[in-house]
Amino acid sequence: MQYTKFDDADTENPAEGWRRTGLMSRDTVSVDWFEKPPGHQSEQHNHENEQIFVILSGEFILHTEEESVVLNQYDTAWVDGWEEHWSENPGNEPTTGLNIFAPGREFPYWST
Repeated sequence: MQYTKFDDADTENPAEGWRRTGLMSRDTVSVDWFEKPPGHQSEQHNHENEQIFVILSGEFILHTEEESVVLNQYDTAWVDGWEEHWSENPGNEPTTGLNIFAPGREFPYWST
């Protein structure tokens, strides 16, 4: 068994109010927790990893070049590897969630 206590996990702050915490990272899969502040929008990007978003609280809009979807608490979305995407928090409260990547990504991984 492997485990990570949240308070002991590595955290990065890619932008003001935006926080990511790396929970687990293996070659095959990785998981991180995120908090996206109100009004924040990430830049359009892609990566080799498939990505699953699990929204734990708040409102989240996930965009691809093909469509946009509004996700709320416990909603999930899948983005294929190399698929262009970006996200935003249109609400007045922080959005929290989990990112699951396959294959896994080493943390921290965000670069602008």
